[in-house]
Amino acid sequence: NDRKAAGDLMLNTNFRLLKKWSRVADFIFQLGYRMPSGTDYGTARYSDGPGYHFAINMGKPLNKTKTLKMTAMAGFLVWQIQSDIFRQDDAFLFGAGLEYRKKNFSLHTNIAGYLGYLEKQGDKPIVFRTFAEQQLKKMKLVLGFQQGLNDFEYSSFDAGLRFNFR
Repeated sequence: NDRKAAGDLMLNTNFRLLKKWSRVADFIFQLGYRMPSGTDYGTARYSDGPGYHFAINMGKPLNKTKTLKMTAMAGFLVWQIQSDIFRQDDAFLFGAGLEYRKKNFSLHTNIAGYLGYLEKQGDKPIVFRTFAEQQLKKMKLVLGFQQGLNDFEYSSFDAGLRFNFR
């Protein structure tokens, strides 16, 4: 059926590190696992293989009011592939960006990707992302844009609402 597909189930957890350094920078260790639960493999929409990642995320305020923050991420990504030569692929994860937050508005921009070892197979995707959020009582208005820079030939625009259930 070309009209329906189930996505992969992903579980992530974050652990705060070096709490005593939080005045200088925040550090988060992220651990994630992708379960092979997707469908529609024939069109390469999802994968039939598990994967996991771990990364260190950092955020450092750049001004006294903490409205501007530099962000960075580095980690390792591993996933199973269907190949006669390799059973899995793994890659160095990276990202860096800026965040601006003031009252109920935030603007995020970053460059992120991974660098795998499979040559000439699209194994080094890098993207530029920017998105804005405006808090409106119990919901957020979200607008975003993503542009592939390397091994990712797509551009996308996002618009939506996020509801807060507190």
